Amino acid sequence: MSHSVRKKLIGQILQQAHLVSAAQIDVALHDCAVQAALQLPELRLGEVLSLRGWVKQQTVDFFVEQWPKLILQTEKAKIGFYLQEAGLLDSSQINWIINQQAKLSITKKFGELASEQGWIKQNTIQFFIEQLSLENNSENFLNYAPSLSVQEVLSRYMAGNTNLQNSRLDKVQLSKFILEYANLEASQIREANLEESVFDYSNLKKTDLSKSNLVKASFRNTDLRYASLKGCNLYQAFLAQANLTGANLKQANLTSANLQNAQLDHALLQGADLRGANLTRVSLQRAYYDAATCFDDYINPLELGMQPADTTLNNHPNLTNNSLVNVNQENLLHFRETLVLCG
Repeated sequence: MSHSVRKKLIGQILQQAHLVSAAQIDVALHDCAVQAALQLPELRLGEVLSLRGWVKQQTVDFFVEQWPKLILQTEKAKIGFYLQEAGLLDSSQINWIINQQAKLSITKKFGELASEQGWIKQNTIQFFIEQLSLENNSENFLNYAPSLSVQEVLSRYMAGNTNLQNSRLDKVQLSKFILEYANLEASQIREANLEESVFDYSNLKKTDLSKSNLVKASFRNTDLRYASLKGCNLYQAFLAQANLTGANLKQANLTSANLQNAQLDHALLQGADLRGANLTRVSLQRAYYDAATCFDDYINPLELGMQPADTTLNNHPNLTNNSLVNVNQENLLHFRETLVLCG
């Protein structure tokens, strides 16, 4: 392929992806022509665009070297993978989006969150989706490792391999099973029966455990940051020293659970039942509750540092007239901002 044809193709692709404008392409082509006329070392169009600061060289290399192969592949990765490979998003931005997706009760699409932050144009997102035939899904968690089946998870673990990231264990029946020190980050374990199972010292960060039976399950020192435990039955579960920062515990049954020394900062506890739970030295700073959240009579959620998910909660039965804390405008503004992030 001649250099002129290659220049035209890379220029068209970058323009179609809304990464550069037609005017910028014209300027870069003029630079290339001047370079050739002066008999200076030839510069490629992408190199000129990069030198002018209009697009990263990594992005140019991605479209030149990887793009032709990727559009022919039948098996597709998540859109975040391609955007990172193209240098359009970095790992910290991707991790931020993943965390936001885990927090939101109404999950926003990956590209939507990236666009809202001004990191990438929505038109560029759409270009990737259309050209790579991607489903612009709203999965809560973004991972690039192949998913593991129940059989693969069990065989790996029994063989001593604790790296079980991205497992798919929906509706699995594993009561009284032991998975200590396992890495199950970003797995899907929805509607599973894990009664009396042990996950001590494991990594379940961003894992979806919603509506699972976790009665008397043990999560000692377990990383459950931004995990979804929505609607879970955690009756008498052992969660001492577990990290549940940002976790979604809406409508969860936490009656008689042991949460001693656990971290639940910024957790979502709307509709959760915490009656009889051991809250000794638990951290609940800016965790959210609502009128449906149940506490023991002596518990004042505001004294624990929790935030009402509704300003009408001045009538919550656990808020006495003497301990009532009025929500001022600053707190209200913070709450509204956090709702955007946490759902």
